[in-house]
Amino acid sequence: MKTRTTATIILFFLLFSCQSEYQERLEKGKAIELEIQKLQSKKRLTDTDQQVLMELYHSLKLQAKISGNEPVFLEEIR
Repeated sequence: MKTRTTATIILFFLLFSCQSEYQERLEKGKAIELEIQKLQSKKRLTDTDQQVLMELYHSLKLQAKISGNEPVFLEEIR
């Protein structure tokens, strides 16, 4: 009985930790998406703006891959 309770507690903490990490990535993804929208709303993009925009897209794609479920992640941030 004690082993089962211990296993349940460990499982709970592992699931909570994974959820917390996903939430952290999701928040980071939302912040990146906001920066992308800000840049896209400019009337004229400088070369630097375009480079930053590409870096933001790359970073967002990386966060989505790390999340473990790229399509759902990208849907949730938009």
